[in-house]
Amino acid sequence: MSLFKSFRVMAGTIKQYVILFATAVGVTAALGIVRMLAPKEIVVGFIDGFVPFFATISVTVSCMIGSMGVFNANNPLAVGYKYYHSLPNAYELFRKALIFSDIFAIALLVLYSAVVVALFGWMQVFFALGAGAFCIGLLNFFGHGRSPFAKMMPFVVAGGFAGGFATGISEENGFELTPLFIKIILPVAAVICVSGIAFAVLRAKKAWEREG
Repeated sequence: MSLFKSFRVMAGTIKQYVILFATAVGVTAALGIVRMLAPKEIVVGFIDGFVPFFATISVTVSCMIGSMGVFNANNPLAVGYKYYHSLPNAYELFRKALIFSDIFAIALLVLYSAVVVALFGWMQVFFALGAGAFCIGLLNFFGHGRSPFAKMMPFVVAGGFAGGFATGISEENGFELTPLFIKIILPVAAVICVSGIAFAVLRAKKAWEREG
């Protein structure tokens, strides 16, 4: 079975995830248009400060929600757990669904970043890009865990990123993405993202076959 079909078996229709992402893109695009037409600098300044904050929350949640749906298929407390485990080649379906969900998440992250770059420039996208990659990696590290609190950790971290940004822009001198952030934090986030995906995929069989 293909990666996409495996994802649909484990997480349901992809439409709901696309709608959530499209809403985030639509809000961002609307803000970009307002920014271009805004006659006052105060409006431009507000939008420039709000977009990275909004992007950190919206794009991170949009990217992770599909993977969360796949991980929940292996949760004994979730509806459908016994059904999923009764399917022929269930582990293989689960592994392929994980792979697709991560490809989908990265594709959404890249697409959203392209929209932000087109409307606001490169500096506005780095924070959301780093936060998104970091949280995707975290979700893959914690996703096989049975604790619901562990699975929610990446969403809490996303909120922390957004809160940190909000605090930064509230300072008198404003928020500034330093070269240190761009040269060090972004590569670290990329490494965590890739490592988390590899960990989740390689551990999928063991996690799927453990007793409920």
